[in-house]
Amino acid sequence: TFESMFASATAFSRSLCWDLPSGATTTDMFTGSSGSISAYASGPTPCATTSALAALYNSTGGRRVWTTKLNWMAGDPCTNSWYGLTCGSSGEVNGLSIGTNQLAGMLPTQIGLLTELGSGVAITNTLISGTLPTEIGLLQSLTASFSARHHKIRGAVPTELALLTNMAGSLDLSHGALAATVPSELILLNETLNSR
Repeated sequence: TFESMFASATAFSRSLCWDLPSGATTTDMFTGSSGSISAYASGPTPCATTSALAALYNSTGGRRVWTTKLNWMAGDPCTNSWYGLTCGSSGEVNGLSIGTNQLAGMLPTQIGLLTELGSGVAITNTLISGTLPTEIGLLQSLTASFSARHHKIRGAVPTELALLTNMAGSLDLSHGALAATVPSELILLNETLNSR
């Protein structure tokens, strides 16, 4: 679940929220009195989203190798128009298109915190390696496509990708080193999507 995945977020990710009100604690930063995630980042984008984007930037060589990093890590992601993001009117990040940006490293598990992504994810032509995070299955608002083609990701295709049942677009993981065996759960997802 989102709650258990968020609870296991690293201390690094939690430390990336800035502009905390005077006297706020790390616990205050992530849980309000109702138990919901509170946003204390400077702007409308929720703190968890900002932390996830910062983790993505840091784990894929943003500062070192990205060819375009306009406004990344400067203020609020939506208010400051971080390169490659599409935002809704309430500050939710609903699109991520940072393909052909020379990303190198690994996709962080915190990508699963970007739960408002709906209009698509494009992370193509990269040097991303490691394994595909199972937390991508948490992106259940995704209604468009998820594209991570031309990469160096290895290992099995996570069965959790079958949770992306709202997706009307394609799931493109081609041109990489992923295992050739496709999980049966994804075959069923493909049949479901094609029958719509």
